Amino acid sequence: MSSLKVRIILITVCFCFLLFFSNDFGIIDIEKTAIITAIGIDKNENEYEITAQIALPEAKNTAAKNEKSVISYKGSTVSSAITGIGSVSGWYPKLSFCNLILIGESFLDENVINLVNYFTKTLNIQDSTLIAVTKGSAKEILKTESPLDDLSSFAIQKILLKKTGLNNDILETDIKTFSIGYYGKSGYSYLPYIKSLPPEGESSKNQSQNNTSTNTGSSEENTSPNSQNQGQNKSQNVFDATTTLLFNKGKMVETLKREETFAVNLFTTPVHYSTLEVNDCTYQGETFNVLLDILSVNKKITLKFIDGKPKVKFNLDVFVKIDDQNSINTDLNGQGNSFVPEEIAKKAEENLTTNLKNIVEKSKKGVDVFDLIKKLYRHNYKYYDKYKDSLLKVATYEYEINFHGQQKEI
Repeated sequence: MSSLKVRIILITVCFCFLLFFSNDFGIIDIEKTAIITAIGIDKNENEYEITAQIALPEAKNTAAKNEKSVISYKGSTVSSAITGIGSVSGWYPKLSFCNLILIGESFLDENVINLVNYFTKTLNIQDSTLIAVTKGSAKEILKTESPLDDLSSFAIQKILLKKTGLNNDILETDIKTFSIGYYGKSGYSYLPYIKSLPPEGESSKNQSQNNTSTNTGSSEENTSPNSQNQGQNKSQNVFDATTTLLFNKGKMVETLKREETFAVNLFTTPVHYSTLEVNDCTYQGETFNVLLDILSVNKKITLKFIDGKPKVKFNLDVFVKIDDQNSINTDLNGQGNSFVPEEIAKKAEENLTTNLKNIVEKSKKGVDVFDLIKKLYRHNYKYYDKYKDSLLKVATYEYEINFHGQQKEI
């Protein structure tokens, strides 16, 4: 009997080796496969345009690499357009390594979940794939050259996945998180809004060059030796994702500005090593700007029912120190940065409270930014049927925001 077991084990091992070396495990031929790092989707009436950014290691310079790695194809469906990319490139489009999906602004009039479901259910793309909406065309964003990386998609990922302390003005999300929000109790989900911006000072520089070209005349411009190098001297843009789009059941209904996005992060994500700018502070008769270091945050959002009516309370204690300021007469930095005058703390509290009130007003359009409906379902279920559709509108809100530093001057 033991001899039979040994034979069975040997036959099984040999069979596995046979499958492996015969390529039945689906080993990818890298020469015939397009490794797609990002997908952009735009729509023009009933036609879809898919733009794929493909890793091309043979390019010699940044501009050439980004331009040559972008391939577009139009089709009546998303699937046919992706298949068309393989037809025109001769490569089989492989999405296993796709880390970014960009949705063109033209999709905002539709339900975005129809597009998301195709990637999650049909293509089984990885759950950690980042997803965002672009200002204008997703194709143009992917074709944009950036000083941050050879490929624009990698540059955008660097913006969305900032290191701790620099990421509190962005609400990044992946395709799994967006889907969970859509199918959750409130139907709330969000996406960052990607904009392409010229570097600081580039706009004035370009304007000056345009004026010079106009004054010298078009004939000199066409015959100038530098005109042949315009592609190499093409300006490189940076990306901004501090604006957040809010969705209810897949439809975009509201927008958060940078300071409002930061306020949401204070309550919904861990905040470490971050900073907060407080402008127009008045202290000792002088008005100036202050940059605060956030040391730690204690936060709590409570939903209670008093006499059967919902009440929401925001509690936030922020412990800060002064990082920098532009005061001429007041040397707060000389206090070891730990002294935070009450006037500056009050100004920060007022600004944050105003931003929270603006967010609450926007949430009344059906975007449960602070997961209040989830709290209703989990902790106050007896009121769920009555308030699940009206909680955000009928609840009363209270704000207790406090900034703490060393209040006694050294």
